[in-house]
Amino acid sequence: MKTLTRYRAARLGFILALLLPVAVDAGADFAFENGEFACQVDTVDGGKGLVLIQTDSRKKAAEVALGADKALTILGTRSRATAVVECIRRPDERFSDRNFQNFFDEVPL
Repeated sequence: MKTLTRYRAARLGFILALLLPVAVDAGADFAFENGEFACQVDTVDGGKGLVLIQTDSRKKAAEVALGADKALTILGTRSRATAVVECIRRPDERFSDRNFQNFFDEVPL
């Protein structure tokens, strides 16, 4: 029972670690009425990264993702986003890059 609780706490902490820096960067007030987006970005270190954003449009999601300080890279590190490759609306859409979609599917949300 304690293991399950620790797992849930760790999972929640991971999700907050992904979302909070982006929301703070955007000056968010957490009162969005619309969707959640996942953006594939290029990062300073040359790899692909993931930025999760809660906002009301794909255009705003891309604007916030560009320059996000803490994109989660495929290698599990954090890096600054330098370009937006694609933003998808969660949970209905999928990334066009199958390898990146596989990475995204493995991220505990």
